[in-house]
This record gives sequence, C-alpha cells and structure tokens, in this order.
Amino acid sequence: MKNEILKTAGELFFKYGVRSVSVDDICNEMHISKKTFYVHFKQKDELIECLLNSMRDEDIKKQAEFLNTDNVIIASIVNYKNLVKSFNVDKHIAFVYDLEKYYPKIMNKHREEKKLNLINSIKSMIMLGIKQGFFREDINIDLMSAYIASSFYAFLQEKDMISMSNRKKIDFLIDTFYRIISTPKGLECYFENIK
Repeated sequence: MKNEILKTAGELFFKYGVRSVSVDDICNEMHISKKTFYVHFKQKDELIECLLNSMRDEDIKKQAEFLNTDNVIIASIVNYKNLVKSFNVDKHIAFVYDLEKYYPKIMNKHREEKKLNLINSIKSMIMLGIKQGFFREDINIDLMSAYIASSFYAFLQEKDMISMSNRKKIDFLIDTFYRIISTPKGLECYFENIK
C-alpha cells in the first residue's frame, strides 16, 4: 500500500505540483481513507521525502546496471543519449517549483543527496574506465569526481548562459570530461562512438 500511495502521489505531484495536491486528493484518487494514508505516512512532508528517496534509489539502480559493461565509454554514450531523449525540463516544473518554494529544507537535502550519488556514480565510472584502459591512471579519482559533479551543477545553474540549452551545456561538459580523463585508447573510442 505504501508503494501505491507513493506512486499515486508522485503522478499527482508531477501533474499538478506539490502544493495543489492534498492528502485528501491522494486518498480520493486511490479510494482509501485518510486513516490508511496515515498508517504509512505521518504527514505530507514525510510522503514527499519518501518520494524523493525513491526517485534517488531508482537513479542508483539504473547506475548500477549501467556500470555492468565491457566498455564504459560506449555504455555512457548510450546512457547519455537515452537520458537526453527522456529529458524534458518543463515536464515536472510545477513539482520542482513547489518543492523549492514551500519545502526548501526537503529540496536542499534532496539536492545534496543527489549530488553525493552523482559523485559516487562518477567515481565508479572512472574506476571502471581505468580498469578497462580507457581512462588515465594518474588522476585523483575523488577530486575529479567532485570536480565533474560540481561543474555539472554549477554550469546548469549559470544565469548568464540561460539562453544556451541544457543539452548544449551537458554536451560540452561530457566532451570536456572525456578529453581530460581519457587515455589515447579512450579518446579513440570516444571519437568513434560520439558520432
């Protein structure tokens, strides 16, 4: 039941925004009582936190699947192209806006956790790339992972570049990333497959 509540709440939040959807709306949509809701969640804030945790867990699961590959460069290019196809900034804008405005502590915690997950994901990718001979062995993995993650977040939030699409920004960051950390073998693979 808890997972069903999360799923239904997520659909409603993404469609209408967090502020517009009440506990009553979720219960009515599911045809359950508020008592049933409160058995699983003490309040709406807890529901929101659980939903964001669930979304991060899903991202971690996808990353683990992505890292099960013989060629980290090809896998990352495919992963990136799939991400771009599904990427729609406006899709959940009301959800994100409401979280930022009405639930800033929850949103800030979510962003910090997401950034830590990104750093760990980049670390895993770099270590795999080194093992496969695509990435340089002489780089500091911790510093490079933190640098790439920080650059990603800073670059996407840069106000002066707002006219440039997020796709172009991400393309630039990924290209720079591969040029910095790749061995000659890695660069060759990257240039062959990026086309």
